[in-house]
Amino acid sequence: MRLVAMMGFLGSCSLWFISGLDSFARLVGCVLGCVVGLFLLQAWLVIKCQHCQSIAMIARCRHLSLAFLCGLSWSYWQAQQQLQIRMPKLTEAVSVYLIGEVCSIPKYDADRTSWRLCIDAASAVQNCDVNHLPSGAHQVNRMLNSQPFTRGWQHQSRYRFTVPTVAISSAVERLRQVHISWYQPQYKLHQGMRLLLKVKLKTPYAKRNLAAFDYERFALVAGIDATGYVEELQLAPLAEKNAANRLQGTTSWLSHLDSWQARALTQMQSLYSTSQFSAWHQALALGYRAELSSSDQSLLRESGTAHIMAISGLHIGLIFFFTQRLASFTWRRSASLCLRWPAPHIALVCAFTASVVFALLSGFELPAQRALLAIGLFSLQRLCLINWQNSQIFALTLLLLLLFEPLAVLSPGFWLTITALAIIYSQVQPGKAFGIGFWLRLQFLLSAAMGALAAIIFGAFPLASFCANLWMVPLVSFVLLPLELLVLILANLCEALASLLLDFSDGLILLSREWLAKLLAFLPAIHSQASGWAWLLLAVLWGAGSIQMAQRLNWLEFILERIKSCPRWRKVSLLSVLILILCSALTNPWWASAPQLNIYTLDSGQGLSILVHYQQPHRDSYGLYDLGYADSNINQTDQLIVPLLHHLGVKKIDWLVVSHNDADHRGDVNSVMAAFQVQRFVRPKAQALSSQGCYEQRWQIDQLQLMAFSSDPVRSKSLSANDQSCLLLLEFNGVRFLFSGDIERAAELELLSNRAADLAADVLWVPHHGSQTSSSWSFIAAVNPKLAIVSSGFLNRFGHPHPSVIERYRAFNVQLETTAETGMLQVQVDASQALRLQRFREVDHHFWNHH
Repeated sequence: MRLVAMMGFLGSCSLWFISGLDSFARLVGCVLGCVVGLFLLQAWLVIKCQHCQSIAMIARCRHLSLAFLCGLSWSYWQAQQQLQIRMPKLTEAVSVYLIGEVCSIPKYDADRTSWRLCIDAASAVQNCDVNHLPSGAHQVNRMLNSQPFTRGWQHQSRYRFTVPTVAISSAVERLRQVHISWYQPQYKLHQGMRLLLKVKLKTPYAKRNLAAFDYERFALVAGIDATGYVEELQLAPLAEKNAANRLQGTTSWLSHLDSWQARALTQMQSLYSTSQFSAWHQALALGYRAELSSSDQSLLRESGTAHIMAISGLHIGLIFFFTQRLASFTWRRSASLCLRWPAPHIALVCAFTASVVFALLSGFELPAQRALLAIGLFSLQRLCLINWQNSQIFALTLLLLLLFEPLAVLSPGFWLTITALAIIYSQVQPGKAFGIGFWLRLQFLLSAAMGALAAIIFGAFPLASFCANLWMVPLVSFVLLPLELLVLILANLCEALASLLLDFSDGLILLSREWLAKLLAFLPAIHSQASGWAWLLLAVLWGAGSIQMAQRLNWLEFILERIKSCPRWRKVSLLSVLILILCSALTNPWWASAPQLNIYTLDSGQGLSILVHYQQPHRDSYGLYDLGYADSNINQTDQLIVPLLHHLGVKKIDWLVVSHNDADHRGDVNSVMAAFQVQRFVRPKAQALSSQGCYEQRWQIDQLQLMAFSSDPVRSKSLSANDQSCLLLLEFNGVRFLFSGDIERAAELELLSNRAADLAADVLWVPHHGSQTSSSWSFIAAVNPKLAIVSSGFLNRFGHPHPSVIERYRAFNVQLETTAETGMLQVQVDASQALRLQRFREVDHHFWNHH
């Protein structure tokens, strides 16, 4: 069973390497070929040789190959079912009418509310009376006619809908769950609330960048079929909720979970309103981390303690442990009860029930489900008196996880959970006492392995993880979490005592925050090339674990007694170590000869950010032009740019140019300044009187020549902020690159009359994201580029790039690339002056990604 589970797991993990149906068919064909070949070989051995040991070995290999094929096919089939429901990629967003229920805790930002909507009915029809809806829209008809609304989309006492075609209408009716944003919300929402909405929907489309979060993969795993924003919103009749559920064929008991969590969260928010750590209390008790500030989230992430703020195995395991001890102690007080039913069995049942209730109250997220599955198998083993080994329990847990959620292998949380379970099961020995040494060793292994995984997944290796968890895990496990539960229980019984416990908990949280901050100042997280060190650490842990599991011999005896025999387990261990070291080398290829100049145009939506990487003989230099979009809700500088710089191993930025002060270009300068040393900072022309103004600056880095300039500050006083953008001209080996910011026709004309010679370039970043107010005929003719790059968002509301602008560049035979279609675009130039393009959507394409 253990090998079968491992092969099925490897089959599911093959999803990471499948780019489409063709690659899936090739992989399945190879495995089937191996199965058929092994079957024929076994038949030949039976007829000719009758060698029992060889026949058994070949049969076992065939079974393992079939397990691999089953895991691969089951996971890929589930993924394809989800992708068929996902809204297709269209050329425009679609107006859709939805009736559904808020099935997540709404997140409130400064001017936006976002949540997930579980759909009961969806309709998209064109100029159609509500009484004559097409097939599949009868649920909306029933909802609308069930009860009059105080306000709605009514025209001459008739509700009307809009949508383009029957095909799109059919796609909309299949939607199950969508992510909705409501800008400038009029009132607060909560879980379980029924809504009737008019929304603009589009397919889940991610900004595709190196070392950035892949939202398309997340949407596949989470079951999000579309994203959109509210045009109109209204409360829907509650009386039709059960009818809609029956029509959809859904179960109704799961819908109560949302209202349970909403009520618990509302009670906690009112209870913790006087606490300065209200967000921490909500995260500890219910795993709701949306209220944590960005600084607190960064503190927990870089210290390796973010797991304590999620309803994961730690929380569920602690609830199980405390309830089991309490139930066992209480049940043993009565001899008659013990004679009726053994105390250990009652304790297991009570503990598992309490864990289920706590998981349901916390929202029943996937980490909680995985923890419940592991605890359920442990309880079943004890109740049925089954003598399972730890490896067998782990293998069965892995099989059940892959059976019920095969797409979980695409989720980082799954890998963290499985790694923690594997380490725990490898260290726990039945019937052996757990001393201080055991807990220290277990904590060290967990910190090392989880830190290595965090470095691979998130790009940061927390050096302080072991010391931080050594303090935080016991504190949360045995002090803070029990205090949270006591405060919730005493809130309605003794308010004074609950307030006293809350103050004590606040003091502990304050002490922990200060201690974590000091620890991080002494042991900061490693960002540069963190994944390479992580693979090396995993190789060491894997080899050490294999040796420990083989035989408990010391190193000297192992070397002297086993070096000649070379048993099978040692071959497997050494091969595993070599594979992991090879992965580390491939992650950081020291032999690779990178091009001399790389220019990365990040896929930042309706923003602009360009990274220039210039490789010199002795050191590399890096420069940034604009920092993407940043406001109180979204910070692309932290989400896209800083992770990319860390991934490339950047420690110092030679120059930074911010074209102008619009939010989609200036980004968050403080984030870059805090993470890296910036030698030259060129500000917008609005600050041209300073020494770093960009009216005209020239500097040179080896063979790379740079010039920052803008329109004449005297003549451009009447120009708009866009027209005062700072331009940047790069020249390398005779190839010129022009970054044009957001200039429009007025600035283009002024530059043409004064600096026409400085505009000529081989590669042009199209002004103002391809707006029709820019890229005049004379400007394009003066630049005369071979390649033009547009930084714009997918289906953006501005319509960039404008069709007329596209036609102008095509008229000049200019190759036009758009980041919305290509993802991050990399332009490579070497000494041969040849331009090479790499489109990230092509280079890093998976079957869940859009083309």
